[in-house]
Amino acid sequence: MKLLLHGIIAVLCGCIWIGNASATSITSSFDFGDEDWLVVGNMDVGGGLLEYISSGGNGGGFLQITDSGNDEFQAVAPAKFRGDLIDFNGGSFSFDATAISDGNGSGRDTFGRVTLLSQQGSFSLDLALQPPEEGNWTTFTTPLDAASWGLSPSAWHQVLGGVSEILITLEGYRGLDITGLDNVSLQSVEPIMGDVNGDRLVDQIDLAILNVNLGQGTSRREGDLDGDFDVDEFDLEILEDALGASVPEPGTWLMALVAMLGWVVLRRRNAA
Repeated sequence: MKLLLHGIIAVLCGCIWIGNASATSITSSFDFGDEDWLVVGNMDVGGGLLEYISSGGNGGGFLQITDSGNDEFQAVAPAKFRGDLIDFNGGSFSFDATAISDGNGSGRDTFGRVTLLSQQGSFSLDLALQPPEEGNWTTFTTPLDAASWGLSPSAWHQVLGGVSEILITLEGYRGLDITGLDNVSLQSVEPIMGDVNGDRLVDQIDLAILNVNLGQGTSRREGDLDGDFDVDEFDLEILEDALGASVPEPGTWLMALVAMLGWVVLRRRNAA
């Protein structure tokens, strides 16, 4: 009961605990090797020859992919670009590319297509209107949000929650062309204070998740908003403040009391 009273008093006082959340990134700059990138064709075999070149990239080394036939080749991102990518919702995906040789062929309109694979299916977005010119490094980028990818917020959240593969279509020309790839990056944006599930919103869903994990959660996805590896009344204070409860309305007082009581009941059940 002391913890319950302490939590209620903290809410009434409008105390704010500032977390240590910050933007993060996943990158491949190819300064020291190919970083386990692969190349496949559109039939998941062949497609091109991948080589690591230690200099001449858009700063340091880069990957050179030489077309080995008429098959359209794609670069396959390594494991660090897979899994739960919800933290990158609202962020961006980008890469640098150049045409080392166009193989005397005409341009392909599929160059720059980025494909995300997940249990929900395959989702693609074209980042380029045309392939890069010979000798010029060009940066291609796309927002990582539901609207840009043509999905509903809930569907997009499911896709980002379990990305099994990221592919970049890099064949720019119909001849036996050679393409350079450099500086592939997933970049997040600063997390929204109080956003537990990573959907860039602070709402009752976040409150429900936090309440379920009070006293037992350890991660941000469970409600640890202050980064101290537990979910407690201080995290609840942060969420309440983010919901606009720094000056509590009558309904918010009741919500805070219910949340705290639920936490006490849960702890007693776990102790039984």
